[in-house]
Amino acid sequence: MRPEGTKGARPPCNTAGVGYDWNDLRYFLACARAGSLAAAGRALKVDQTTVGRRLAALEEALGARLFERKLDGFSLTGTGERLLETAQTVEQAAIDLERRATGADARLEGVVRVATSETLSATFLAGELVALHRAHPGIEVQLVTGTTSLNLLKREADISLRVGQRPTHQSLIVRRLGVIAWGIFATEDYLGRHPPAEKGAEERFEGHDLVMLDDELSQIPPARWLAERAAGARIAMRTNSILTAAAAARGGWGLAALPTFCRGGSPELVPARPALITPIDVWLVVHPDLQHTGRVRAVLDHLASAMERAAVMTPPA
Repeated sequence: MRPEGTKGARPPCNTAGVGYDWNDLRYFLACARAGSLAAAGRALKVDQTTVGRRLAALEEALGARLFERKLDGFSLTGTGERLLETAQTVEQAAIDLERRATGADARLEGVVRVATSETLSATFLAGELVALHRAHPGIEVQLVTGTTSLNLLKREADISLRVGQRPTHQSLIVRRLGVIAWGIFATEDYLGRHPPAEKGAEERFEGHDLVMLDDELSQIPPARWLAERAAGARIAMRTNSILTAAAAARGGWGLAALPTFCRGGSPELVPARPALITPIDVWLVVHPDLQHTGRVRAVLDHLASAMERAAVMTPPA
């Protein structure tokens, strides 16, 4: 670090931001959140040497240490703690500015990030959005899948399709699109080799092989419905992936609780019982600043239309 007054030295931080690169705050925030240069580099998609160099430049410009380097990672100094709140404010202001500018864009071209579950993306959206691509080839749709909800306020996604309980964030526009209908499915060969499920109020699947959903998916209503009726059944497989459960059912492992749209392109899967089971709501979420952007509006309208048309989204009678 150059002493104050040395030729070429940068001004300290009390010069209203003059003398350092505002972009270095991104690296500071990433390191503060991740706790190490390597993890921050992965988050920013740069190498850790770049992160270290940008942090060193920021510390030199401000004339203060922002992190304590420890064996198990970085921790903020007192100066770093004070800078963190300011840096987060600057980050949110930049996000808000970008979102408002994007919201005024009427062009039907550019990137639209849609966050949803892997199951909904692979078995429904990937096929339904082909018509959107043909109508508006200038729009690049990015389907981001996973069980973790992305933050629309921080532009981690432009649109989110969420399944289950209604999202409650007051700053976002939330619209119910319909429901995903679920049923119990297996192959005809499997059902021909196993007794029918016991009917009535105490419907059970005693003597059957079951493909069960595990981890966080075990708490969704259809998974709980099947688990409550599993007395006397054999658990053939557990998986934290609905797509894997569908593949297992197609392979003859046994009965599985699946969304009805998982049957698309799988004629070997047939209902193991005539009635559907617990449906799950689907919600479309978007930030109000983006809802009138041309490309975002086109994707919103297409998603809503596709789901309203699709029989798989119709509530059971």
